[in-house]
Amino acid sequence: MLHLGLMLSLSSLFDPDLPILQTELRRLGEHPDGDFPVNLYYRAAEAEPECLSYSARNIFTAVSNLRGDVVKHDIMSISMINAGIRLGDMIRKGGHNRDDVPLLQFAYHFRNASGHGDVWNYSPSGPPHPASCRDLVLTGELVGRRATWETVTPRLFVEFLDDITEHFAPGLVPPPSREA
Repeated sequence: MLHLGLMLSLSSLFDPDLPILQTELRRLGEHPDGDFPVNLYYRAAEAEPECLSYSARNIFTAVSNLRGDVVKHDIMSISMINAGIRLGDMIRKGGHNRDDVPLLQFAYHFRNASGHGDVWNYSPSGPPHPASCRDLVLTGELVGRRATWETVTPRLFVEFLDDITEHFAPGLVPPPSREA
């Protein structure tokens, strides 16, 4: 759900009415025409930490003006890339990676693609172990192609998240409704 919520909220970043800023101003009890600082500290534990400070209004205004490939190729992939990296790391660090489970091998290679330029990168002959998610089978033909949107669509990504959850916690995710 977090991935879908993030994906849905991204379009608000490009709205010139700055709805995300308005939400934050309401939350802070500020006037709709107001602003607030976004402070970034180097070491928060210091008595008087030095920080960089930005205007939230300026940030949201700059982002709302973005157009073109940066939106399509980068910003709209952020949620998939972050989740791909995190899931792959959790599987590996938890000792759950298995060569004989194509879904876990897919997670491994998707994590690598997500962390290294959003492109598939393994041997041109294909991954050393079968790697697949639903009907997407990783083959050598995919090497160098974009992982998010081009091969892993938003729908397939949600199905991937559901399949990973079902693998580790059977029955946890209710099935989605199907509409024609």
